[in-house]
Amino acid sequence: MLLGKRPGEDVEITYTGLRPGEKRSEELFYLEEALLPTGHPKIRLTAGTCVDTTHFHEQLNHLWNLWTDDDERALAAALWEVIGTSGARSVSWASGQRLESNA
Repeated sequence: MLLGKRPGEDVEITYTGLRPGEKRSEELFYLEEALLPTGHPKIRLTAGTCVDTTHFHEQLNHLWNLWTDDDERALAAALWEVIGTSGARSVSWASGQRLESNA
């Protein structure tokens, strides 16, 4: 029933702020990544990393084995190793400002 309605004129908009757990910005890049400009001042690119598929499949097999062995602690540690973000620092863009945070 909102089709054709104009915000602020036909429909009242009330800003209540962030909800519990809601984030104002997202971490899009790691600090180690080089950010490249685009044709738009608020859009950045980064060159992706190449993955050695043989090594990646070995890691997946290792994770599978830990899972089937029901070794939760070793599985969690191996996941962090594979993901590579344990304690990684990430970059967030909010209002054109570069913000650093620990992931």
